[in-house]
Amino acid sequence: MAKFGTVWRKDYTTCGCAALPCFDMYIKTIDGWLCVDQHGSQGIVTDKPWKRADGFVRFPPKVSEE
Repeated sequence: MAKFGTVWRKDYTTCGCAALPCFDMYIKTIDGWLCVDQHGSQGIVTDKPWKRADGFVRFPPKVSEE
């Protein structure tokens, strides 16, 4: 099980629709996986595309030292 704060991100560097690269990002929250997509709908998702698609990078949650 992923810890809260785990992020899966995929950058699309050759998209060309914006000055910066486009991306898909999924963040583990208490409610489930939050989809963050600057061109699509936002919200909690049940599918996990990083399990079947190439190019996603996992960023583990950061632990605060404070």
